[in-house]
Amino acid sequence: MSNRFLEIADRFEPRIRNALNEAFAAMKDRAPINTIVDALETRGIDGVMSLLRDIGDDLGPVVAELDAAILESGRATISLVPGAAVINQKFVFDLINPNTVDFIRQYRLNLIQQISNATREAVRNGLQADIISGRNPRDTARTFRANLGLTARQERAVRNFRTALEELDPRALDRALRDKRFDRTIIRAIESETNLTPAQIDKMVNRYRERYIKYRSETIARTEAMRATTVGQRASIRQMVSANAVEGQRIRRFWVYTRDKRTRIDHRLIPSLNEQGVDFADGVYQTPEGPLRFPRDPNGTGANTINCRCTERFELVED
Repeated sequence: MSNRFLEIADRFEPRIRNALNEAFAAMKDRAPINTIVDALETRGIDGVMSLLRDIGDDLGPVVAELDAAILESGRATISLVPGAAVINQKFVFDLINPNTVDFIRQYRLNLIQQISNATREAVRNGLQADIISGRNPRDTARTFRANLGLTARQERAVRNFRTALEELDPRALDRALRDKRFDRTIIRAIESETNLTPAQIDKMVNRYRERYIKYRSETIARTEAMRATTVGQRASIRQMVSANAVEGQRIRRFWVYTRDKRTRIDHRLIPSLNEQGVDFADGVYQTPEGPLRFPRDPNGTGANTINCRCTERFELVED
């Protein structure tokens, strides 16, 4: 069972990542430099932020890929239910079933809101920092476009990296996502106490920012590809139970962690904390980081769900 859902997630991960990158590109396309400058000079920060009112529409391709992953994993779930508990062999999972449509819709909305809010916070922080520092509107507009795709924490890291380069701070060389091809230039500047040129700094910062956006896209895609398979599984279970297609009381769910070095230590403990499994329809797993209804439960903390690659197996309850 584990391999089945991991395989689905692995196929959809690059598709989700590409769709997310396309969404960030679409946001930039709708905000040309001249339009941003005009909005900034006439309406201030709020005027510029209004250019991002359609982020939800930009994320449409991402939602489409998630829906495809949900559908495929939901249909895969049916074939993994113990045959002895199946009542209706003709049951078919879909995305518009009234018993799960709100569950699936809420997952989509939560993700769109999460990405949208993080993006808006990052670009607003960048705008405020540029205005305080006295940068001219055109440079601020370029920064606004470049920051689309970052979180607030990442945007702050990019600004701090620029400051480190401007001040010849050796800590600039500690940044994991820096382009190491520039290291020799930075070291020479530090040793000779010769300031880097604005063009050099811009080039290094832009490359650092691009790598951060790539990193964020990869992280979201990896997490949501797995989460979508889980949402599909949960929606499929709900539909089966509500349609009386299975005898849910005869099935238990068991947590399965991926046996490699990337798996959290806490998640390796979950099977022992739930030795009898949990209820097929509504069971909740006890974990060291708090309860989870299923792996990558959206209600769980980020520390307990991000990059989680755990799955579940179903077992028939002995009569």
